[in-house]
Amino acid sequence: MHNWVLQTKDGKDQMGCNIKKPLNITFSEKGVNGYSGCNNYFGPFKIGKNHQIKLGPLASTMMACVGEDCGKVEVGFIRNLAVVNKYKITGSFLYLYQDNQLLMTFRKED
Repeated sequence: MHNWVLQTKDGKDQMGCNIKKPLNITFSEKGVNGYSGCNNYFGPFKIGKNHQIKLGPLASTMMACVGEDCGKVEVGFIRNLAVVNKYKITGSFLYLYQDNQLLMTFRKED
């Protein structure tokens, strides 16, 4: 089980807004969970052949997100997770795709 931290386009950790910690995803035998910028999320996942993956349906806590940008980051993150259908792990990085379009890059947390 590894915790993966979302990276920004310039290679920095994408930080949340209500709690100053990075957005992340963790996979375990029980499912997938993590922090989406304001709320915690959780749900099932399935791995298929040829690096296929299906996340969700995802549920989340219902914290009030302070600030418009906060909500945008979280909604975008959850929307991306919902359409992910392919993954790749290279070294200490996890890449999530919709078909051949890279949606998110995560780094393995030490």
